[in-house]
Amino acid sequence: MNDWYRNYLNGKIEKEASLKEGVMISIISFLSGVGLWFEAKQLTNFLDSKNVSHEQFAETINNINHTNKNIEEIDKSDIILAKDNIDNIENIENNNESPVVETKNDDLVNIDKLIDALQDVESNNNPNAIGDNGNAYGILQIWKPVIQDVNRVYNTNYTHKDAFNPQKSRDIAKKYLNHYGNIYTRNKKQNPDYETLARIWNGGPTGYSKPSTNDYWNKVKGRLQ
Repeated sequence: MNDWYRNYLNGKIEKEASLKEGVMISIISFLSGVGLWFEAKQLTNFLDSKNVSHEQFAETINNINHTNKNIEEIDKSDIILAKDNIDNIENIENNNESPVVETKNDDLVNIDKLIDALQDVESNNNPNAIGDNGNAYGILQIWKPVIQDVNRVYNTNYTHKDAFNPQKSRDIAKKYLNHYGNIYTRNKKQNPDYETLARIWNGGPTGYSKPSTNDYWNKVKGRLQ
C-alpha cells in the first residue's frame, strides 16, 4: 500500500472524526484484506467502534471510485475497485504540485500548444460538441470523472456543464494534465512529453501505457506539426 494513501487516510479521518491519538480506522485493512467483508450492519458497527464518521468512510470510497453512494449502498465491489485503482490516485490533501507541464521550456511541454491540438482532435474546436453517447462535453470532450478528479485534487467546484465553456474547459485540462504529469514524473523519474500527456488525456492516468491510445496520439501529433 502506498505511503501517501496511508498518510492521507490517517490525516483525513483523524481530522474529520476527531479520533484519539493512536486510534485510526484503516480503510487500508479493507483494501488489502477484502476477503474479510462486513455486511452493512457489521460495517457500520465496526466504524462506530472506531469513532469514524460513516459519511467520511463513504466519501473516501466515493472519491476513489467516482460514485455517489451512502454507507448503506457501499458494497464489496466498491472496495475491490478502490483496491485495484489505488496506484492511480494522488494525495488529495496536497495541492501544491510543481507545474511540470505549465512551461514553455524547450525540454518540456508547451501546454497551450498541446491543448490547441487536443481541441482539434476532440471536437474540431466546437465548444458545443457532445460525444461518446452523451458522456463527453465541449471543446475538449471532457467526461464527468475528469471533472471529479480535478475538483478532488485542486479543491475546485467545476461542474460537468463547465466543459462547454472553452476557457474553463482548458483550465480543467491543464489541471488534470499537470496533476497526472507530476505523478508520471515521480513514478518514471522523467518529465512527460507531448505523447505521454496526449495519451493520458485520451486514456486516463495510465493512458500513456495503453495500446488503445496510439491512434489518438498519431492524430494529435499531426496537429502539433
